[in-house]
Amino acid sequence: MWARFSRQLPFLLDAQREERWASRSEFPAGELAGQTMLVVGLGGAGLETARRASAFGMNVVATRRDTSAPKPEFVDAVHGSDRETLRGLLPAADWIAVCCGT
Repeated sequence: MWARFSRQLPFLLDAQREERWASRSEFPAGELAGQTMLVVGLGGAGLETARRASAFGMNVVATRRDTSAPKPEFVDAVHGSDRETLRGLLPAADWIAVCCGT
């Protein structure tokens, strides 16, 4: 999942707009450590995604319906899942993992 989006697609799209062939090898993929992942939906899949992001050294912020449940140690902050809260969290996120169901 992360590999597809961490390979500098914006760099390649810019090159395409400039009508030049570019290779990912011309632009380093970068580091996940120190970046912020917003996990929308801290259920089963969200917990595992957050755990892995934390293992990469990422700051993990999450939303979930039940904010009274204990915060996992590998998650920096847990917020409610209402629309306004989500809008406030989005600008600080480098990565967003949508892990919510119906």
